[in-house]
Amino acid sequence: MCRVGASLRRALIAGLVMLLPGLAWPDAGFSFTNEPGPNAVGLRVLQQYDFSRSYRSRFDAVTGQPVSGERARPVQTLVWYPAAPGGRPLRYDDYVELSATEESFEPGRGRSLAFGRHGPALKAVAAQAMRARRDAAPAAGRFPLVVYAPSFSASAIENADLCEYLASQGHVVLASASMGARTRAMTADLEGVEAQVGDIAFLIAQARSLPQVDAEQIAVVGFSWGGLANVAAAARDSRIRALVSLDGTVRYDNETLRSIAYLTPAKVAVPYLFLASRPASLEQMNTDRKYYDLSRNFLNELKYSELLLGSLPALAHQDFSSYLLRVRPTEAFGDGYSREEAVVAYGWVARYVERFLAAHLKASAEAKAFLAREPEQNGVPRHFMRLETRKAEAVAPTLENIGLALSRLGFERADEVIRELRLAEPATRPGEELLNDWGHEVLYSGLAARAIQVFQFALRLHPASADLLDGLGEAWQASGDKLQAEAHYRKALAQDPRHVFAARHLRALAAP
Repeated sequence: MCRVGASLRRALIAGLVMLLPGLAWPDAGFSFTNEPGPNAVGLRVLQQYDFSRSYRSRFDAVTGQPVSGERARPVQTLVWYPAAPGGRPLRYDDYVELSATEESFEPGRGRSLAFGRHGPALKAVAAQAMRARRDAAPAAGRFPLVVYAPSFSASAIENADLCEYLASQGHVVLASASMGARTRAMTADLEGVEAQVGDIAFLIAQARSLPQVDAEQIAVVGFSWGGLANVAAAARDSRIRALVSLDGTVRYDNETLRSIAYLTPAKVAVPYLFLASRPASLEQMNTDRKYYDLSRNFLNELKYSELLLGSLPALAHQDFSSYLLRVRPTEAFGDGYSREEAVVAYGWVARYVERFLAAHLKASAEAKAFLAREPEQNGVPRHFMRLETRKAEAVAPTLENIGLALSRLGFERADEVIRELRLAEPATRPGEELLNDWGHEVLYSGLAARAIQVFQFALRLHPASADLLDGLGEAWQASGDKLQAEAHYRKALAQDPRHVFAARHLRALAAP
């Protein structure tokens, strides 16, 4: 149900989903330790299709027969929300049974987790009372949106306790299962990442139809593989205002990171909480190099983000899932930490996630003060958590931020903007094509004088660009200055004698 790195994909899935026989299953003593927030919690289950994507093929690979029924991507969505009193009480086995309808919405066609290898453990915790109530009436008001992205192939119920807790604290939380592009099993490749990124986008879109949701305040929480998909989703969607990774794969899987060309630090310049499991020793990392790829550390590249980096030695990777905390055999907890200690640490994970979201989605001064203190000052048991805060080093060199800086300082202070946003550095310099498109967008909006300034600014960064020289000529021509237009068309041709547009513009300018 979890995935750390590309090299670990087989070992972790086998180790977490197929627990060794002969180990003692836990009793029903697992209990989420955090006191709920001021809100009652409701749960709705939405069975929807994303008709923009296909899922099932035309023929069934097992039977060889044509597939009947809907072939669009199924997205069973769990919605936890602040609720009014009422609704049907839920037990843990109600959540488990939802896993049977994640891929097929027809009862009886899917396979519940209760019938898998975790069956004995799930029976032990089946009667546990949960905090959510099914289909309770929504509470009045609007609340920030949190999307939860599960780990590799995991169910949406994977962290039901955390999702309930966040809803009790005044968030609407949406989650759907981690599924591959065409199969219930996630695939450890770019296609798999994109499938989950697409699901996150679908949930954000669907949330806009929920009256309780404040669509201006969005965060995505992801565990393991979901902690890579959520970062990629933020690179695609600037409306995501905060990110949380629970031992996210973004820290480990450089192979997949390299395949996501659009995932750059500048595109995820948002507050980011990363909570990690107990660290491996240098000896382990040196010995197991196929498991620990140290060639790159994406977190160290996040110089445009405020990063809170926590480490919890009482938690193994899989302990960030309340589902796995329930079903793991007692003997599986090691390195000197018991299940009870892992449960306590999990409670602090939930508390820090909630405080982080309150700080950045609700602008809570109290939450910001909480995050600024040492963990022990907040009541965390000694040695249970180490927290490091890294402030953003610079403003992300996005087109939006460049435009804001120029509007604030003025084009006459362009050199100051270039220094402030480090635009002259090769790694952060915006490309010619992006700047050329920006200049033409301004020009075609009828703002010739501003277009001249934009092209002049762009040429400070790419002085030998024939395209930008030609664009500046167009801007001068639109402003009525034919002499400047001709001069810049000729400069463009001097840089590139084959520049078709500059030649065409020059001929048109000379025509009677």
